[in-house]
Amino acid sequence: MAELTQEQKMAVILGKATPPVKEATETEGATEGASEGAVEGVKEPELDFGVFEKKFGRKIEKEEDLKALFEKADKHEELNKSYSETVEKLNEYKGMAEKLDPLANFLNEDEYKRQQLLIQKQGKLSDDAVKSLSVLTPNKVKELSDADALKLSLMIDKDLTAKEAEDYLLNKYNVEDFGEDMDERTKTVIKVDAKDARKQVLKLYDGISVPQKIDVEAARAQNKQAWERVIPEMVKSIDKIQVAEGIDFVVTDDMKKGMDAYVESLVLSKQIKPSEAAGAEILGHLKDEILIRNISSVVKSMETDLREKIKAETRAYLHNDRPLDEGKRGTETQLDNDAKVRRLLN
Repeated sequence: MAELTQEQKMAVILGKATPPVKEATETEGATEGASEGAVEGVKEPELDFGVFEKKFGRKIEKEEDLKALFEKADKHEELNKSYSETVEKLNEYKGMAEKLDPLANFLNEDEYKRQQLLIQKQGKLSDDAVKSLSVLTPNKVKELSDADALKLSLMIDKDLTAKEAEDYLLNKYNVEDFGEDMDERTKTVIKVDAKDARKQVLKLYDGISVPQKIDVEAARAQNKQAWERVIPEMVKSIDKIQVAEGIDFVVTDDMKKGMDAYVESLVLSKQIKPSEAAGAEILGHLKDEILIRNISSVVKSMETDLREKIKAETRAYLHNDRPLDEGKRGTETQLDNDAKVRRLLN
């Protein structure tokens, strides 16, 4: 049997081909040779494409069809992932737009007040009153007929149903209905009462303030001005950063270059207003960014500090020459700097 090439050996190992089979001889049996159909070398396995149609109802006639099917599946997966990411981004932008313009999802200010009133009064008014208010904005209340204004006022103030309110009014004004056949005196009394009723209903909307659209550029400028004095002092205050217990990374002036712009971008993009809590959070981000940008120096510094720490501890253990105020002097400068930043934020 001929020796396999390196490529053929790899094909057998990876399951892409069957091991070589010796040619059948007369002494080894003609039946075995005939059943295997063996030939010298590597035998490529044949795919039974009929299985796909039986199991999955998909007709596959050749290997290219199968490859095309897998390619479509991969593209479908990529499209699904891309679609999910797009939807996520759109929701994020929508949330940002709503913060900048609180009325973005409302037709107008009147519509905003209508919906806010329904939220406030849900469960506090009769079902008939809520049903009537659900289609009314302040402007539409002003346009209500005299009879409807009187009925709505009664439903709200006296907790009556629509039918009860109507019966009450018909009895009060001694009329069969509110049609044109009422005498002029009754019409005048109803007109005056209806005017007061509309005023009472409109008072429901008085406590609802309409949020104002944010002027993005003005807000950014104002926030930038508020951080103007704080950011340089914050960056300047970082002399060293603790990277492990007892190990500090010394921050040079060169490492602080560009950090003012980084902090400004951070606070403006997230519209963070100056405060002691915000200052502590931003300072943490700033220290992390310095470490990330100087990671190779951080690693070297840690290695050096660890060696020196081990040497110092060994020497102190053997000679008992550890200073009494060890551990205090290294942090005093940083504590003073932190206090300065806090004073600027307050």
